[in-house]
Amino acid sequence: MAYNFNSPLLTFHIKSMLWNEKITLFLMLPSVFFMNPSYQNLIEMKQTVDRFKARLVARSFNQIQGLDYTEIFSSVVRIQSIRLILTLAVQHDLHVLQMDFKVINTYLATLGFINSTADGNVYYLHRSSDFAILTLYVDDTLIASNSLLLLHTIKQQLHSRFLLSDLGEVHHILSLETTRNRRHGWIRVSQQLYLTQKLLEFGFLDSKPVSIPMAPGTRLSSADCHSTQEDRRPSSEFLYANAVGSLNLAAICTRHDISFATSVLAQFMHGPGSARIRACKHTFRYLRGTLAHYIEYRRSVSTPAPLYGFSDADWAGELDERRSTSGYCFILSEAVIGWSSTRHRSTALSSIETEYMAMATAASELDWLRQLLHDLHQTETLKYPTEIHCDNQSALALVDTTKFHSRTKHIAIRYHFIRQLANLQKFKLRHCSTHHMRADLFTKSLSGPKLAQHLPLLGILGGETPATS
Repeated sequence: MAYNFNSPLLTFHIKSMLWNEKITLFLMLPSVFFMNPSYQNLIEMKQTVDRFKARLVARSFNQIQGLDYTEIFSSVVRIQSIRLILTLAVQHDLHVLQMDFKVINTYLATLGFINSTADGNVYYLHRSSDFAILTLYVDDTLIASNSLLLLHTIKQQLHSRFLLSDLGEVHHILSLETTRNRRHGWIRVSQQLYLTQKLLEFGFLDSKPVSIPMAPGTRLSSADCHSTQEDRRPSSEFLYANAVGSLNLAAICTRHDISFATSVLAQFMHGPGSARIRACKHTFRYLRGTLAHYIEYRRSVSTPAPLYGFSDADWAGELDERRSTSGYCFILSEAVIGWSSTRHRSTALSSIETEYMAMATAASELDWLRQLLHDLHQTETLKYPTEIHCDNQSALALVDTTKFHSRTKHIAIRYHFIRQLANLQKFKLRHCSTHHMRADLFTKSLSGPKLAQHLPLLGILGGETPATS
């Protein structure tokens, strides 16, 4: 079937997929089942709208796997990889551009790009003293390079093969907004537009701000879930699961200050009850007062920029099964590039065991970060073991395989790989006081003054937190 590339009925993305032979148009036979798709209009996250997007929703609930489709897959780079690349851009003063196009992975190999083993959607190209890093997220592409000439060469090569839209210097990618000052050596990453849309969607744009994402001492359990028809009424009026999902995207991308609150809220998505709904609304009110907050990555005075982390745990804080919560963060270029707040899968028998399990989780993330840095040829950062700080001396002693053997046999073997990483000199553990534990906000609710003390140490800046509570 012939098609017209100048037809107004074909959007840029349809043209791109036709040009790149991602889709094929054909005449539908009368015997073929027609599935009526729907279209969702998407507005690019920008201060000024320069274009619109349309998403074709295939409604797969009407399809049969193996007959109507075989595989569902999109190239999605990890958000940690994007933050790391922006950090490297600050540290090495890289040129960073973004483009919108559908790329075939095999074609990148013909250009000399090598696929990262840590993240399958990160590619690295090295030519003499010049290098380039490319990421894929469906049709959003980020390219960073220390050579403007190499960057333009790559763009020309891609443009000769694919239909693409050059969006210039990186400013908005996914839901992230980036601003940069190369002279002063910083990049700021925020989600102000995304959060403004969500506050408007759930009715909190004009709400009274609060100073903390979750009140200290808040203890939620399954007993708070609704059990009567009267209890179900608030949850039917408030789209709890949608709200927590929106909070979770912010917590994953830029707002690590709500990670613990979001983790707690996500434990009971069905039948949350009035207590959890109030806690969820409280978190939205906190975001209302901190819309201007952003993560700032700054060029480090020391070269290479040191990578270091913090690991912490809260023992038996959950009421239902007395499970613990672990949290970690890793810092590069004066701000966090990776973090987590996670409830343990098993119940720890002591605070020492909890801290040890938390360190193992942090070490797993560190192993991945170091592998990605290795793939990107950041050998200077990897010359020395990465320091992980912990505030429990006994847990630090557990990493030594000669101590506490009879008291640790019940700990799952998967947690003991931390000893292997320590023996390989990939990291070394340091004790720090509880007062200086930067991962504290990932394991519990903090008071307003303590939260305000922690945020700048993790790279979150952007105005004062409101004093109301």
